[in-house]
Amino acid sequence: LDSITFDTTKNISHFLRYNIIYNVSHFEFVYSYVILGFNKVMYENLLNFWLNRIMYFVFYIVKGWFWMKFNEESPFWRFATMLADFILLNLLVIVISIPIVTIGPVLAALFYTMMKFSENEDGYLVKTFWNELKHLFFVRVAVSLIYTAIIAATVYVIQFWYSFHNIFSMMLAIVFFLFLCMTITAMLISLARTQYFGTIKSYIRDGYLFIFISLKEAVAILAIPVILIGFSIFQETVLYFMGIIGISLMGYALAPLFHKMFSKVEKKHEV
Repeated sequence: LDSITFDTTKNISHFLRYNIIYNVSHFEFVYSYVILGFNKVMYENLLNFWLNRIMYFVFYIVKGWFWMKFNEESPFWRFATMLADFILLNLLVIVISIPIVTIGPVLAALFYTMMKFSENEDGYLVKTFWNELKHLFFVRVAVSLIYTAIIAATVYVIQFWYSFHNIFSMMLAIVFFLFLCMTITAMLISLARTQYFGTIKSYIRDGYLFIFISLKEAVAILAIPVILIGFSIFQETVLYFMGIIGISLMGYALAPLFHKMFSKVEKKHEV
């Protein structure tokens, strides 16, 4: 089953790869998303009219040159390969997360995959993700559910104290809000940490403990997904971006932060 799944995802990856290269070199793709993306009203003025004509000519020439010079070992081909793998991985993350309870294991597998990829940018992202998804699956579900319960209880407490509308209650609401931010960060750290063997109790304990050991990285780990989710709520374009490749890129951006945090902890243990 694993070999069949891997062969299927590998073929899909190759299919996406060729389509990305074709679309990037094809004028209609660039015309629609680059030119019309910046000019909502077509031919708004004479300058835009001639700009469209010039870009049509340029991309037509580039298209012919590209297909004549195409080389599978070129940097562009490697970039297209990576881009296709990121898109496919992004799709798998979304689909497998639909049951909700699987979000924890999915994020853990995503973090592990991107941490490995950031160390060595070779190999198949989808295969690594699929194999890691089955690793400690139920433990990761339990960890994510415990954190979800803590987050839900904290949100309720924040709403309770905020409803009183006095200085003391507002201060308490702020304190619990900070605890909420810390809990979300701890959950992400714990899920990334589950690639190492341990108990549910140790994962949750380490999630909070690592925040104080590596505060700068912890703030960045929280800020990246919060900013992306915030923009996705208010900007439809960002939402589409997240649905296509954004989640994979988020995992890739968090990978070096996890590496740095875990290496700090290991150095402290050695001392």
